[in-house]
Amino acid sequence: MSGSLSRKGPPNVGGKVEKKMSLELVRVDVRLIHGQVICGWLPYVKGTCIVVVDDRVSQSKSVQALMRLGLPEEILFQVSSVSDIVSLLNRKEFKPEKILLLFSNLRDLRSAIQAGLDVKMINIGITDHLPQGIDLTKTVSVTPEELEFLEQLANRGVDIDLRMVPMDHPLNFQRILARVKGANP
Repeated sequence: MSGSLSRKGPPNVGGKVEKKMSLELVRVDVRLIHGQVICGWLPYVKGTCIVVVDDRVSQSKSVQALMRLGLPEEILFQVSSVSDIVSLLNRKEFKPEKILLLFSNLRDLRSAIQAGLDVKMINIGITDHLPQGIDLTKTVSVTPEELEFLEQLANRGVDIDLRMVPMDHPLNFQRILARVKGANP
């Protein structure tokens, strides 16, 4: 983990009930922070905090500084390793925030979920193109293992949202899955 959060204002006194942290969007996009996140998804979900979950980024202060430069001042920013994300989100300074979690790949997301991250919806924007991969859309390519992982999540009721920006029409994952499975029995 790196960096620390700060928010001006009085401490929680007088028996006020602390708000619960709100995970507004879990997005997989190889680009992590970029214009579609800042100008599209952040306002769409009324996010107040972006958390990048990436082992390489968590080790690079210079990459973190560059990412922070592109964000509006009022948006809190945090970077976490995959192994630390669940404990990081349980810290009390995250309780009042509306959080966007950004992963660069499905492998890291799967590891975070296996470590206890609870998700209701996953948005997938762009993944690395895989020469031997299964193309779900023009911008999303997955391995057979990743496809099985997404299918398991969908079967557990997790909404799999495949679109670049909020203004795009969301694609039906079950329909895409049926098409792909028909082509790859």
